[in-house]
Amino acid sequence: RMRPAFGHLPQGVMRPSGGRPGRGELRGYHRGGKGAGRRGGNVLELSGSYVFKLPREELWDALMDPAVVGGCIPGVRAFEALAGDAFSYEIDVRVGPVSASYRGTIEMTEQARPESYRLTASGSGGRTTVRGAGVVSLVPAGDGSTTLTFEGDVQVAGMLARVGQRLLTTVAKAQINQFFGCLQAKTAPSQEASA
Repeated sequence: RMRPAFGHLPQGVMRPSGGRPGRGELRGYHRGGKGAGRRGGNVLELSGSYVFKLPREELWDALMDPAVVGGCIPGVRAFEALAGDAFSYEIDVRVGPVSASYRGTIEMTEQARPESYRLTASGSGGRTTVRGAGVVSLVPAGDGSTTLTFEGDVQVAGMLARVGQRLLTTVAKAQINQFFGCLQAKTAPSQEASA
């Protein structure tokens, strides 16, 4: 199940070229029950799918490229490769009245190129901690396209959790659309290449 990098991307929605946000389906749910925000913890369950107009081997390479991924994270201050399949990040985030800088790590494990991998992440800042995990899958969609699907959850505790589950879910979905919309634009075939 997917948590991190997607769950705490900064605010805003980017419309990818030629369609609605994300050009795919996105679902978001929250867990925690009454008063969970006041106790300082929320769990968001997120899943979705996006179509990319390139073979999955090429999409896989893009997802493993820190320059491509880091360039699509709004508010990013730093995104660098560490040892193995880990990355460090620093981002600025604003959710409603709460804004802060967060630092953390992302790991891509259980890789089955070019089919799927597990993404785990953690971060902290502004009296808030965020942890997440999930699975990303790439499936051929015909005509050289690839459908990316993900499923996972994000656990938010501390100051950021106090804004409430509904707002957190809304912002998380917007940030996921923005991230994947940017990735779609970066990986879209050029008009010259397709002519």
